[in-house]
Amino acid sequence: MKYFLLLSLLTNLHMYAFFLEQCKTYFSQSTIQTSLSNIPTYENKKDNAPKKIGQQDTPLLFKAYPKLKKSISYIRLGNFATPIEHMPNLSKQTDRKLYIKRDDLCGKSINDKNSLFGGNKVRKLEFLLADAMRNDCDAVMTFGCVGSNHCVATAAYAQDLGLRCFCMLKPQANSSIVQRNLLLHQLYKSKLHFTQTNALRELGAFYTCLRYAQKHEQYPYIIPTGGSCPLGVLGFVNAAFELHKQIQEGLMPEPDYIYVPVGSAGTITGLLIGAKLLNLKSQIIGIAVEPEEQLGDFKHTIKMLFDQTRAFIKSHNADMPNIKLDINELNINISYCGSSYGVPTNLANKAITRTLESEHIKLDPTYSSKAFAGILDQCPHHNPDDVILFWHTFDGNEFENELKWIDRTIKPQALQQYIYE
Repeated sequence: MKYFLLLSLLTNLHMYAFFLEQCKTYFSQSTIQTSLSNIPTYENKKDNAPKKIGQQDTPLLFKAYPKLKKSISYIRLGNFATPIEHMPNLSKQTDRKLYIKRDDLCGKSINDKNSLFGGNKVRKLEFLLADAMRNDCDAVMTFGCVGSNHCVATAAYAQDLGLRCFCMLKPQANSSIVQRNLLLHQLYKSKLHFTQTNALRELGAFYTCLRYAQKHEQYPYIIPTGGSCPLGVLGFVNAAFELHKQIQEGLMPEPDYIYVPVGSAGTITGLLIGAKLLNLKSQIIGIAVEPEEQLGDFKHTIKMLFDQTRAFIKSHNADMPNIKLDINELNINISYCGSSYGVPTNLANKAITRTLESEHIKLDPTYSSKAFAGILDQCPHHNPDDVILFWHTFDGNEFENELKWIDRTIKPQALQQYIYE
């Protein structure tokens, strides 16, 4: 009966073949074998030419390497380029030259007062959601913790493009940001699933995909945690080109150091690739936001994602320079991550307060505060003439108008524990 049910889903061989490709990339082999044993595979014969979808400004990366435009889809989602601002008060307090790249302001404007969710994930989604539409998917599925900014951003722009969105969530420490993000899922009409472990989440995701295909004869497009895959990383390769253009326009000197939080590693990997392609002198420093068993775990992830993305770009544009990353080049600091993901440290809390009071900029307890705590703590070790850029990844908008009338009853029921009055 199990095999008959699964075979009955294969009414669209192209969609199945594409789904299977994604499964092999993002699901463990044991899950695939358990769920798809004895199911035939088919060659994916999709048209490699990108479809014309939505607003299609040409990203700076495509202008530099025009061949990419022939086979990689892109859709303009956010308000880019994001501003670069000098941080005058904190610069004076630290006696250092501090600047901020404000990806917190990139949310698509809806009207004069409201905007969609912003933050660094929007850059990745401009490539990922375009690819979902290119492959005729009418739904997307992604992964994160219950307060995931990535999941909220995916839900926001999926809804904006008319796509359904499934978010496969797992536990994290509660906070006002977690609550805000869960309520935003209500606004963006996400389909939330909640499990306690990665293994159960993976099996639940696979089952949800199959049930969706049984009903809609379509498979959801799978976006990995943080959107951190070669296609998503292109968003931050393009961001490096954006920064380079702003430097050329005189908006800031070329930074000596760029600080960025590191979680799923897509943001820092894209900046590293872009910096190498542009010959930027900036040293990119990653501040880890959660503990790993070893520092090498982060470095291995970044090196692997760098190599995969470089190969992906070259497969679409052979003229790209043959850049390389030595794992020993990586500057990843694990001193500010604290005890767990989403749990703020004392230094992070101080960074939140200090940045809000000094520059009226909001940081979050999970990512940006830990990265900025690293900057404040390391400022004494930098030279006074060093130019330091903080890449702000968090959308600090409270969305008070949008959430004022939202139903605070969250489904599934297990998530209601995170909602408090």
